Formats: sequence, structure tokens, C-alpha cells
Amino acid sequence: MDELLKRYNSPLEELLAQSRAFMGNDVEFCGLINAKNGRCSEDCHYCAQSSHYKTHAIIHSLVSVDEVVRAAKEAQANGATRFAIVTSGHSPDDNDLAQICEMIGAINALGLKSCASLGILNELQAVKLRIAGLSRYHHNINTSRSYYPSISTTHRYEDRINTCKLAKDAGLELCSGVIVGMGETQAAH
Repeated sequence: MDELLKRYNSPLEELLAQSRAFMGNDVEFCGLINAKNGRCSEDCHYCAQSSHYKTHAIIHSLVSVDEVVRAAKEAQANGATRFAIVTSGHSPDDNDLAQICEMIGAINALGLKSCASLGILNELQAVKLRIAGLSRYHHNINTSRSYYPSISTTHRYEDRINTCKLAKDAGLELCSGVIVGMGETQAAH
């Protein structure tokens, strides 16, 4: 815990210097499309897409493959080397997953590396995404295990951790982080 608090309170330049030891100085540009927005059944307290709150968020179903290709081409023209599909919701249903797999193929065909943030996955979904050509899965942990019930009651911390493990087990790169400042304290839980 002391090491985490030290890093949390470190100056940005120091953190960047530490990360260079692992990542080098290369910067990767990623574009993304909000491919499905709103009507989320989850109650994540920080999210405007949750159907549990009145936020006036724009709601739309999964966009078409053509819309994703247009957005990916625009991102590529602006220097992106990766393109991410981001959707609201607990996890993709079978129909959405099939269409997302088509999107992944179309993104890859443009010469971009495909990424996705689709919520909580099961093993079969993770494997299907990898077979479709997905290179990286984005899935944030959000907060600590002990504080998680204060953030969401519709899924568990373990669901998040399991999704990260399933993505890695399926052969996907993983991009994961936390959101700090949602009411956590420095006291050990």
C-alpha cells in the first residue's frame, strides 16, 4: 500500500520517467468509436450511460460496420495506428458480438490494429474476439476490491478481474486501469 501511495503522490514527470524504463518513448495514437451508447443495465456510479440515472446521454444501438470503417479511416488519416470499438452495457449479446467481429476484420483490413472495450466477457466471447483478429482489449478495474460495492452493485470486482484474465488467456493484449477520486480513502480496507 505504501508503494502505491508513493506513486499516487509522485509528480507526473517522475511517473513518466519510470514508465519509459518499461515502455520507451514511443507514442501510439488510437482512434475510437462510441459504437453503442446508453441504456446500460449496470449501475456504475460514475457513468452517464447507466439506465439507473437521468443524464440525458445520447442513446443509440450498435452502429453499422460501414460507420466504423468511415471513422477508422478518418482516425488513420489523422495518424492513428490503432482503432477501438467501445460499447455500453454489461457485455455484448450474440448478435452484437457477431457484428463487432465483422468490425474488427474491417479495421484490421485497413492496416490498423483493432482494440475494443465491450464490458465483461466470458471465455467464449474472448476467444471469438481473438479469432476475429482483435489485438487489444480495454477493461478498467475501476477501484479496489474493498471499495467496489460503493461504485457498482450490478457486478463484482471479481467479474472485472476475471474479464482481464480471460482476455489475456485468449491471447489478447490488455489495457487496464483504475479511476481514482471516486471517494476512496487512503485507509487500508
